[in-house]
Amino acid sequence: MSSTQQNTANGAPAAGEAQTVSAQEIGWMFACEYYSFMNSDPKKLQYFYGKKSTCVHGTEGNIVTQANGQQEIYATIAAEEFQGSQIEVTTVDILPSINGSII
Repeated sequence: MSSTQQNTANGAPAAGEAQTVSAQEIGWMFACEYYSFMNSDPKKLQYFYGKKSTCVHGTEGNIVTQANGQQEIYATIAAEEFQGSQIEVTTVDILPSINGSII
């Protein structure tokens, strides 16, 4: 937010003014949503992925396989027991990419 931007009483940007959200904030919001679904309704995690997506899940040190596309990802997630799991996210790696996208 620039120092000349006018804010409303609650601190939000005034109508018509764009608010910039950092890649780091978007990444953290995504991680919170993703892991909330993992806990409450893991089968819906497939909707975070598209036809060309890949997903790798496993335990560090073990051999893991890659799931490609929504159907394989769904099968991988359905085979796991994520519902009711407790997850603590301590780090999220977010990289700004071209045209305002993030990795």
